[in-house]
Amino acid sequence: KTEQSVLIFDLGGGTFDVSLLNIDDGIFEVMATAGNTHLGGEDFDNRMVTHFSTEFKRKYKKDLTGNERSLRRLRTACERAKRTLSSSTQAHLEIDSLFDGTDFNSTITRARFEDMNMDYFRKCMEPVEKVLRDSKISKTQVHEIVLVGGSTRIPKIQSMLSNFFGGLMIYFDRPFKVGEFIKSPDRNIEGIVESIGWRLTIVRTFSKNVLYIPNSAFSNIIVENATRMTNRRINEVIGLRYEDLDKIPEIVNKVRAYLDQNNNIDHTNKPVVYFKSFSASSCDFFIYAFTNTKDWREFLEIKEDVLYQTSKIISENNAAIAFPTTTIDWTQN
Repeated sequence: KTEQSVLIFDLGGGTFDVSLLNIDDGIFEVMATAGNTHLGGEDFDNRMVTHFSTEFKRKYKKDLTGNERSLRRLRTACERAKRTLSSSTQAHLEIDSLFDGTDFNSTITRARFEDMNMDYFRKCMEPVEKVLRDSKISKTQVHEIVLVGGSTRIPKIQSMLSNFFGGLMIYFDRPFKVGEFIKSPDRNIEGIVESIGWRLTIVRTFSKNVLYIPNSAFSNIIVENATRMTNRRINEVIGLRYEDLDKIPEIVNKVRAYLDQNNNIDHTNKPVVYFKSFSASSCDFFIYAFTNTKDWREFLEIKEDVLYQTSKIISENNAAIAFPTTTIDWTQN
């Protein structure tokens, strides 16, 4: 079997350990270890407790830090808020009669939580760098990362590892897989995913060129996965001559009726056909509908038929599609 280097990133409640293993044909060898026995989720909780204790004192002019019961209740609420921030951008704290009969309500954002713990998050990367140095391998030679411990769910931890190694976001979030069609409006990326490595993703474009994309790039761009779409969309604006304005209601109604009877159109998303606007050279109506298929070639055939039938309906009503015109006001002396 292929020899692999695997990094174990174990960030629990009170301790932090990083190990680099070499796995060869089922035999595990520890290449290096590092960590911090005084770093973990409790440290993040302590920062939140300090933050909210200060806020409580500022709001109500009362110091709860000497009351063990109040601190214990506040710590429990902070732990819940920390877990909430792993999946939401903000968390709410509501504690009845926290101290001296005073209720406490507050909100913390993920950005504020990350900011108050940033020095701890940076310390999490130091053991990672140390095990790589001690084992004398580069980060590009790490084939896999295993996250252990509840604190590894913190998005900032995952983001920092992703930026450091490159491929973590792809392996955990799975925005695409081999064989799927992706494109990015942010970058000139469009094509079929041929392979996903730890450092690079290979994409084959329509022109058969090959793109070698660093996985770290996907942490900072928007990616559309066309393969996972449920339908394809027809969105067309059709302009008729101004002299055909009185015929538009009949034409629009007939196009609606045609789409309602077309089995290739998704009727759970009801097709939309409406008069749209008066343009410079035409009176416009639009067709907005979804096809049942998501296959590109089938979609083009369906769209082609819709356009042909629409033009036929226009002709049957003795109307015509407009073309750009210019009006000149001519004044003769």
